[in-house]
Amino acid sequence: MFYVVIFILCAFGATKGQEISGCPLYGCTPGGTFSLDSVITSADVEVAWTAQLENSTTAANVLLGCVSNENNIVCPTSKGYVSLDPKTGKELWRKDILLKPSLPIMDVSGDIIGSDGRSLVMIDGDGTTQPIIKLDVPVDSIYSLNLLDIGAFLIVSKTGEVIAYLINGIPLASLTLTGEVDGDNGIFHPMAQPVISGNRAYILTKFKPKAQNVSKKFSTTGYYRMFAIGVVRRMTNIMFVAWEFTFSTALCQPDDHRVHSNEIRRNASLVVTGNNILVSLAADPSSFVTCSSRDQSDMFWSIKDNGNSSELMYSMPLLVSTLSVYVDNQPKNRHHYSVGLGLVWTSPFSEPGEIIGINLRNGTIVYKIPLSKYFGQNVSITTNIMVGQNTNGTILVFGVQNGTSARQNWVMGMQVTNGAVSTATLLWNLQVPVTGAAWGQVISFHVGPDDGGGVRLAVLSTDSNRPTLITIKSK
Repeated sequence: MFYVVIFILCAFGATKGQEISGCPLYGCTPGGTFSLDSVITSADVEVAWTAQLENSTTAANVLLGCVSNENNIVCPTSKGYVSLDPKTGKELWRKDILLKPSLPIMDVSGDIIGSDGRSLVMIDGDGTTQPIIKLDVPVDSIYSLNLLDIGAFLIVSKTGEVIAYLINGIPLASLTLTGEVDGDNGIFHPMAQPVISGNRAYILTKFKPKAQNVSKKFSTTGYYRMFAIGVVRRMTNIMFVAWEFTFSTALCQPDDHRVHSNEIRRNASLVVTGNNILVSLAADPSSFVTCSSRDQSDMFWSIKDNGNSSELMYSMPLLVSTLSVYVDNQPKNRHHYSVGLGLVWTSPFSEPGEIIGINLRNGTIVYKIPLSKYFGQNVSITTNIMVGQNTNGTILVFGVQNGTSARQNWVMGMQVTNGAVSTATLLWNLQVPVTGAAWGQVISFHVGPDDGGGVRLAVLSTDSNRPTLITIKSK
């Protein structure tokens, strides 16, 4: 069963003297940092086991990945969730009780809470299913659940509903992101996975008017806003909008990008470290109209949360993929993360085979790591970039695809040494043993010190559109 104290420790830290393990929710931390507490650092790796999650071509949330700790691995399927033994890959239980659910949140015992927007389900680590809770107001198409410090979690729909539940399944509060733009009423639709710092959620949205025949500017330039939403346990005003930040952009990129339409897609991303929120307003070059370089819009933003107001720190005309930041997951940093080298890692769409490290304070690009050195020119990153640390500096773990007609898929680990800008070296790489590319977040977990150092990594791949989990260990 879930206990509030234990569950919060799962996501943010551990009891005294005990390190947490794994990636228990989307982004591995509530801030969506894709930060791993443990990574493989040896040069020789091999496949530990593979497991096909379902014998179906029905698309589930494969692009998200799975969640993990040393006791359990849980992955979404088209009909619910499946649990695997971290050491052997053996199926522990399968629950076909939800329709294309989001990633769940997991506690230290391997228990999960998950949802598909219509129902809430809690499944103990041993597979015992607690009574299913029907949501008071069912919503379609939700983002993955995320955790608040007060022992509650958020459900955010892609149509503008925000719902908070206590860990025990009791509804806490809800609101809809309604608003008015230039005289038109409408709803701000979330367009990226929400992130949380403490008891404040940050939700990136796009305005959609209710009226059918409104000004074309809403469908061509869009109207983008980030909401900072606080949640507290009190009698009234439990959930409230602390502030709003409006992005002024014409969604314009220079003609050296691949462009096909002017409608931004819902795959923007954001990450929060302490009271700093970093936003990649879009993650697909086909989202923009062609324009000259001097008219290029700012797409990368750094915003500071001052409590009741926001402050723009800087913005840049940089179109990048998902953002990743290393954070220290120990309890002392629960509210104000310790940010390794102060870098955010991502990949620019102008160079899909390159990883860059951006200084969090001023937006300066500190590192440029071309993957063409290892895979040739036709290479692109297919997973989230996961970030870990060792005594030498930062370790990046990610999946890549290279080749043209005969494509190959890989998972690799890279060491970025502290101090010198140019010192980025390949630690290991492993060819994916199935035909599909690797997707989503790469998870980590411990299986014991007698097994290749005890750390394993796992990533989802699509083999003939069938999701397969691939686990990697040191030799």
